[in-house]
Amino acid sequence: ATTAGRGMLWDDSDVQRPRPLGAVSDTPIVFSPNGRLLAGTSGVWDVTDPARPRLLLRFTGSQTNGLVAFSPDSDLVAVADWNPGGSSVVLWDVHDSGRPRIVGRVPVPATQLTFLPGGPVLATITFSGSVRLWNVADPASPQPVAGLTGMPVRDQQLLVSPDGTTLAIAGAGSTTQLWNVADPTSPALLAVLTDATPEAFDPTGQTLAVLATDGSVRLRDINTAQVIARICQSRPILDAVTWQRYTPNVPYQPICIR
Repeated sequence: ATTAGRGMLWDDSDVQRPRPLGAVSDTPIVFSPNGRLLAGTSGVWDVTDPARPRLLLRFTGSQTNGLVAFSPDSDLVAVADWNPGGSSVVLWDVHDSGRPRIVGRVPVPATQLTFLPGGPVLATITFSGSVRLWNVADPASPQPVAGLTGMPVRDQQLLVSPDGTTLAIAGAGSTTQLWNVADPTSPALLAVLTDATPEAFDPTGQTLAVLATDGSVRLRDINTAQVIARICQSRPILDAVTWQRYTPNVPYQPICIR
């Protein structure tokens, strides 16, 4: 993105010599998984020919807030619509690039949203801090799948691992909640990381980069089996008191039984 509010498309096949391909009169946010579409703050662009981007659809005034997500198959675009008359998440069908159309709405005022990679499930955070999972297989009739309850959350960050099994949520007081969403109908709280705001998963989904309150970026191993093995090696007996000290929001489990 440029200071003039334009987005530049670059060929970085040679990272030493990237070259410009084209530009869009928009601030880019995210590419679709198939790489053919680009969502910006004002609309969605067809970048199949990156030298000649084409505006596919323009968001209405109440949808131009930068909260946009593509479905895994790139056929749906979810856009937060902050409307005084009733905020919601608008679902656009962009499968036919010649005829984009609104096909449904998720009835929540979302402040963050993302699709889970494994299927038609949309995760949202609302102004009140509630986190919900929605099945949008039928976008005309989105169905609530589950609500994630735990610590209070902030609305700034919501990340999903590349394999779609772990959801990282920025919690109150610079904490990160990690949820197992392998089965979206039955999410389970895995852990709460302290002094950590989630920034990015690595490609394997086993490492999470977090921002600490001192401004440093740290890498956290979130592979549950590996973490348990290290804990039990250093502390053969992990009693309920010690567990509560380090993980006060996760029910005690006797993980170091031998």
